[in-house]
Amino acid sequence: MSINNMEARIDQEFPELLQNRPLRWLKPTDTVDYLDAMIDEFKIRHVPIIEPIDPKSDEPRGELKTVISKTDLVKLLTPPNELYPPEFPLTPQQKSQLRKFNEEISAKCLNEIEDFAQLMTIPVKTLSLNNSKVKDVFKDLIDPVKPEGQNFTRRYRTLCVYGDNQLIVGTISYTDVLRKINDPNHTQFLRATIGQNILFKKREDLTVLTEDDNLLRARRILKENSFTHIPITTADGRFVTGIVDDVIVNTFLHDITLTQYSKLPLKYIMLPMNERNSVSPGTVTSKVIETFVPPNSKDRPTALVVCTKDSDSGKFTFDGIISYTDIFRGFQKWANPQSANS
Repeated sequence: MSINNMEARIDQEFPELLQNRPLRWLKPTDTVDYLDAMIDEFKIRHVPIIEPIDPKSDEPRGELKTVISKTDLVKLLTPPNELYPPEFPLTPQQKSQLRKFNEEISAKCLNEIEDFAQLMTIPVKTLSLNNSKVKDVFKDLIDPVKPEGQNFTRRYRTLCVYGDNQLIVGTISYTDVLRKINDPNHTQFLRATIGQNILFKKREDLTVLTEDDNLLRARRILKENSFTHIPITTADGRFVTGIVDDVIVNTFLHDITLTQYSKLPLKYIMLPMNERNSVSPGTVTSKVIETFVPPNSKDRPTALVVCTKDSDSGKFTFDGIISYTDIFRGFQKWANPQSANS
């Protein structure tokens, strides 16, 4: 069986789910400090929160309350010291407030945090080891969810898989699927460039900000839309110089630092263009996937800027942006052209 067979069962395509690999998970009564340490030490971006049937057991058997992401966590915590722009230093009073806040919030249980407790009331996407198919994995990782009665959308980048008797046997993340796609059996798809496969969103269809736009504007745009990345260009819009995402924006717009950084120009906190967050339209699809899932790195981007280096200036002209969901959709069309055209 192959991942290009959308009707294949996930236990056939993801045999690692049957290997009893350790699952990194927490209980609602575990602390924020424990969550932060787990994300940092194990280089993961999502942690399942499970209410176990047996509170004394270390087995992940029980009700999945939610999956807390790194983005959820940075909305709560204050930025690490090394991220504060030296051009906009904090006052001694703000530094004291931040230290006190971090000490207090880190000691709290996850279910004592209002935002986390709210997430635990929202039905979470899960898969069944015995019944779910490959097409379910693609659909659940691509389609965002808008919880009933809420004014936000939530995208699940990691899906928990239930086995028998409420045992969560593992997870499937977007990076797992990308690695499955990047397989020699899919050579025709992988050797074509992302331009040939028509995978990336074109510049004219995207929301773009300049280096001088501020954090509040970026926050408003991200809040009103389902996308999570905004390319940053020079003032004239000719060259792309960086990118911001929901993680970095929420990191700086903390309650304590909101006044200080709300009008901070994006050029001070954007991720500058480099080989880890950009590709060209002529890059083959396999290399793009490798950029999404670099080995031995906790930095796994969910979107990349598509750009072309200008031979005269050495700067980058902006072509578009590509996300992992673009690759998923393109792969599905390639693997099942009849379904895509129906």
